[in-house]
Amino acid sequence: EKEIIEVGNIAALYDQPIGDLVYEVTGEVFITHQQQAYRGQIYIQDESGAIMIDDDDGIIETEYENYDGITGLRGTLSEFQNMLQLIPAEDPGAASSTENDPIEPMEMTLEDLSEDYQGMLVIIRNVSFEFEGHDYSEGDLFTHNESYYIYDATGEGEIRTPNSAELLDYFDNPDFPIPTEPKDIVGVLHQRFEGTRLQPRAVADFKEPADDPNIVDIIEGKEFKMYPNPANNYFNVEGTEIIHNVRVFNINGQMLMDNIVNNNNAKIDISNLNAGIYVIQVISGQESFNYKLQVQR
Repeated sequence: EKEIIEVGNIAALYDQPIGDLVYEVTGEVFITHQQQAYRGQIYIQDESGAIMIDDDDGIIETEYENYDGITGLRGTLSEFQNMLQLIPAEDPGAASSTENDPIEPMEMTLEDLSEDYQGMLVIIRNVSFEFEGHDYSEGDLFTHNESYYIYDATGEGEIRTPNSAELLDYFDNPDFPIPTEPKDIVGVLHQRFEGTRLQPRAVADFKEPADDPNIVDIIEGKEFKMYPNPANNYFNVEGTEIIHNVRVFNINGQMLMDNIVNNNNAKIDISNLNAGIYVIQVISGQESFNYKLQVQR
């Protein structure tokens, strides 16, 4: 029987070698998307990061709901087209928690998307579809195994649908043609070589753009400099304006730290954080600037 190597969270899997070694994630992970009719794929996430389970052999027979928790997940690691995949070694059995609150998607822009965030559940706001010069046009329906080109205020991107007909409820749906007006789109991130592609999970992931006057503007700010990134035990924030607070959130939107600064520079101790991806929010006056920080151990 093979030795089981324990790791505490998903981020720790990214530091492990690919091959025949069997890993057990000792912490609880949560399902964000299931498309088991296509290679048995399940996207999972915890406070540290996300990864896709590729179960083409049908090892996992237990039925789950999105946001169910799984503890003690075991598998080997492989990589396909730059996307890390967990290949299950056994069925993890009944969910360790059920009826959990939905995981809040991480707010990003198309410019932000990179291999570092593969597998994660995200929301991208005010996304428009590019029709000109492509194989689809206004009024066409979504289908499987197709690329749809999108853009927001920061850049361009791609929605790629899995190669399985009738897999998702917006495929060939006469009530839901490709949107011609901007949408806030939720989805998981799928990696293909150098491209990080958005994959909405359902019609419900195409939302009307948020327009709430009570929401403080979130700006991908360039007025402040944050370094080092990746970080280990600390990071610095510097700017020409006064920094009132530096807040640290995990990728599920939970605030872990709120540092009062009232200066134009700050050194933030993060030695108590696990490896993974975090959102750093810099508060200056009435504005809020978000940055992504990777913590390595």
